[in-house]
Amino acid sequence: MLTPYAELHCLTNFSFLRGASHPEELVERARAQGYAALAVTDECSVAGAVRAHLAAKEAELPLVIGSELTLADGMKLVLYAILRKHELRCLEDAPVPLAHRPGTVGPKTGIRMELLARS
Repeated sequence: MLTPYAELHCLTNFSFLRGASHPEELVERARAQGYAALAVTDECSVAGAVRAHLAAKEAELPLVIGSELTLADGMKLVLYAILRKHELRCLEDAPVPLAHRPGTVGPKTGIRMELLARS
């Protein structure tokens, strides 16, 4: 018997120049491969979350929503949303809005650990 597997870091085509597949395709493929769950963790956003959620609900595949952030020192960090009492709670103040400054294209950098500590 195979041990259940869940992919916990998956980029959709909403991660500019990095992700290639639509969220629906990733969910479909994860279900076909027998994954126990899938985490959609786009770069500095949760842009693929709604489409992934709808597809995962239809496919009856547990879905985790998160975001990949690049810290000022270049280290990448994946943060996951928390589901409590039927309310999806992502980071409200920082760090995603601070990482995704208007007018920037490509990977966002500059998140400092102090910002994460206060979230």
